[in-house]
Amino acid sequence: VVPLPPGQKYGVHNANSRITLRIHKPVHVSVMGANNFVYLNRILQPGDTYQAPNIVGLKLTTQDAGAVEIILDGASVGYAGKDGADMQAMSLNPQDVVDRQANPQ
Repeated sequence: VVPLPPGQKYGVHNANSRITLRIHKPVHVSVMGANNFVYLNRILQPGDTYQAPNIVGLKLTTQDAGAVEIILDGASVGYAGKDGADMQAMSLNPQDVVDRQANPQ
């Protein structure tokens, strides 16, 4: 396994963040909240991370779910989905992340 380069760190101002997204290949990522508020909407590169704010209702959308690793409370819980899979509005609520890992689709 090739180690990831040290990428850009986004969302570092989000205090008490529980969810971090770590990017493994170039991919467009958007994180939206209530009322379609955009927290992140950009192309991220390998090694980039995004610390999501600790609020309920965040949704992840990306064209390659296999490029986005999800870290909950400092521990990796795997990827948002399969390589190349389109992911629309996946909940980033910590309990939903735990539930998805326990019952993968």
